[in-house]
Amino acid sequence: MLVDIQKQQSGLERHFRELPEFQEILADMARRTLYRERVRDNYLFNHFRERKRRLAFMFLKEYTQTKLFEKRSLRLAEKVLRKKSLDRLFQAWRQVKYREKSSRLLHAYTKEYELQIEEHKKRKPA
Repeated sequence: MLVDIQKQQSGLERHFRELPEFQEILADMARRTLYRERVRDNYLFNHFRERKRRLAFMFLKEYTQTKLFEKRSLRLAEKVLRKKSLDRLFQAWRQVKYREKSSRLLHAYTKEYELQIEEHKKRKPA
């Protein structure tokens, strides 16, 4: 009896599968699954494309920030070095001027003292 019921059921299923309505349902299901897969694939493609774009933008941003930082630090260092070099130049100039002035004064004082000594020598014998 159970075997008869199974045979009847399988015969009904076979007949049902051959019906055009069932074929339409199957085709619709296939279309929906294909559509779902296409939508999922597109979603994943867009997701990973966006992720790649964000990562690339992040690295670009980081690169430009480091370049700007390097440029800024070089500019500041240039200012400092320029100031230091100007300062050194000014110091050297001041030292030369000071040396010249001191040598002039020393020369003047030595001349003055030589004259005083000569006058003193001239007065002493008299």
